[in-house]
Amino acid sequence: MRMVHHFLVFPLVNGVINPVLQEWVYIDPVDVRPYRWQGLFVHHGEGLPYLLKALELGGSEEQRVIVQICESYLSALWYSFYHIHEDLYLSTYEMDQERIQSMEDVMMLIQDEEIRTLFQKQAVYYAQLLCDWIEFQQTSTSGFMKWCAEHEKPYEWVKTFYYCQ
Repeated sequence: MRMVHHFLVFPLVNGVINPVLQEWVYIDPVDVRPYRWQGLFVHHGEGLPYLLKALELGGSEEQRVIVQICESYLSALWYSFYHIHEDLYLSTYEMDQERIQSMEDVMMLIQDEEIRTLFQKQAVYYAQLLCDWIEFQQTSTSGFMKWCAEHEKPYEWVKTFYYCQ
């Protein structure tokens, strides 16, 4: 299902699918399906508002939507921190705290305990990483990896490869 973007090419999405979904919403604004479709398949990276609307309309029955919402928050958190090992944080504390809280709220609706547990672990991981980054920033601006080692903070660091020509 993740490879849907290979056959939903831009002209098809723009010329056919989006107009149909927009008309569908206009005709029946409380139908969860067009929001689900837009959020899961044709969002071009901007699916979260559609997913949240699908959740609002469909509630906990929208398990696929709920999981995708959590994945969207995780993706944003990963992006915020993926250069943290180089002392570069790419977001704001408030925004990531809000993402973590929102993910924690939504994940409670996941019925599959194993999937919910995976998201809970990730939420705890990023919450702790954010707390540690904030604590580190109070005393220093460089050397976060060293600080983590000294404070026995076990984080998974992204390996960066630089290619020279």
